[in-house]
Amino acid sequence: MKTNCRCYDKITDAYVCLMLLVFPLWKGSSGYLNITAAKYGFFLWSALVYIGLMLITAGLCLFTGKYRDTAEKGMTISPTQICILIYALLCCVSAVLSDYGSKVWLGAGRYEGVSTILLYAVIFLLVSCFGKLRKLHLYLIGAVVTINAVIGILQYLGYNPFMLYPKGYTHHDAFTLYANAFLGTLGNIDLLSAFLSLMLPLLYAYYLLNEKTGLMLVPFTAGVFLLLLSGVSAGLVGIGGGLIITFPALANSRQRLAKVLRAGGLSFFSVAVYTCLNVTYENRIIGIHPKFGAPVAVSAVIAAALICLSHFMNRSGIKAEWNEKKAKRIRVICVIAAIAAFLVVVRAYPFSSGALSEMHRLLWGDVDASFGSSRIQIWRQAAGLVPEHIWFGGGPDTLAERIGFTFKRFNEVTGTMIETSIDNAHNDYLNILVNTGVISLLAYLAAIFIAAVRTLRAGLENKTAAVVFVALLCYLIQMLFGFSICIVSPFFWILFGLLDAALWGKRIMR
Repeated sequence: MKTNCRCYDKITDAYVCLMLLVFPLWKGSSGYLNITAAKYGFFLWSALVYIGLMLITAGLCLFTGKYRDTAEKGMTISPTQICILIYALLCCVSAVLSDYGSKVWLGAGRYEGVSTILLYAVIFLLVSCFGKLRKLHLYLIGAVVTINAVIGILQYLGYNPFMLYPKGYTHHDAFTLYANAFLGTLGNIDLLSAFLSLMLPLLYAYYLLNEKTGLMLVPFTAGVFLLLLSGVSAGLVGIGGGLIITFPALANSRQRLAKVLRAGGLSFFSVAVYTCLNVTYENRIIGIHPKFGAPVAVSAVIAAALICLSHFMNRSGIKAEWNEKKAKRIRVICVIAAIAAFLVVVRAYPFSSGALSEMHRLLWGDVDASFGSSRIQIWRQAAGLVPEHIWFGGGPDTLAERIGFTFKRFNEVTGTMIETSIDNAHNDYLNILVNTGVISLLAYLAAIFIAAVRTLRAGLENKTAAVVFVALLCYLIQMLFGFSICIVSPFFWILFGLLDAALWGKRIMR
């Protein structure tokens, strides 16, 4: 009957490892046909078992006289935890006041009802009290990203590993024989992009701020290539925006700047391989025809230049003094210049299609509701619902019941009209505002703001917090175009809990 507070740590660590390794690879018995339900079932039962084990351990601690040790460890509550508790409480109030009855429990759209929100909050609180980021967690994440990259590449080449697609279907049948595109073990490409926007920056920041971590570049490079294959701009914007914002602070030494250049070089190597890869799909026959041109050559030259410069900066013969204040100013100027040059190029060159084409038109003042896979039109429709229940929203995950807005398009292959319903705002902050109201959104944003301020004050002295914050920042930028769902959101809440543990509980990675 002997037990102590270390049991909580071990149970929490086992749960985090399970979620980081098994959960993203879990596909259920039907592959993509029912992957959301399969993922939700895994998340639900693993969360309930985790919470149950923690409660049983608490009872044993009380019975064996270890309650005081446990209480002292768990009684210190952080401002971030208070904000999340308020957020969860307001979501419950929203559910009680909702006009949609029992639908608010599981949700009317994607299992994001009040029960799921409460599980997120409890997981965050437990992990923030008893969790600690470990090197093992980073290796598990790297393994999952690499496995997904291998599976995604095989799917892109026309194979169907693990029978994720129904028999006879391939990735290239997307939007013709079925309504979305899928890669890897996370589900559709938007969810894969959200997952990568959280995990790739985590691997990058860990590699940058710690010694002997070169192995992290393998899954990082593979993940960048997989993100390019997915073709989802939101992930690229999230990762690119977050890493650009944090670059002046992170690359604060010659060694770290060399690491940034090396990671950038490998990223451009992925771009070169991606632009060289030309896969055709005609009459349900896949052809692979490598394509060499200016984009391949430019990407390869940039990759080689960055890697060579990284190697040059690491040479032991360079003894020039590193003036951090001056170097930081130069880094900020370089970032601003790079952003300005990018905008000038995009505005000047009329790209034929894709996100760059839409950005080109936006910079010329041409706003079309169909931009961003019609996200502008969705945002307008969702924002129009806010005044109806501005304080507490319509109820958790009830947007699908309120919006009454669908997309229709004619499928030339099958000769049928495809109608797609909208069940979320495709902007997580707008989604919270519509579903649970402005007060809950303020509590959620307050938690993020407090954690951000605390991280900035701690600086790079708290490497664990810095590593996790970079990942969360990229993910939160990506969520301007995404939405919370049980396939990806548990990773956010676990990492958010680990950040809070590092900031307030001083539970630093060793």
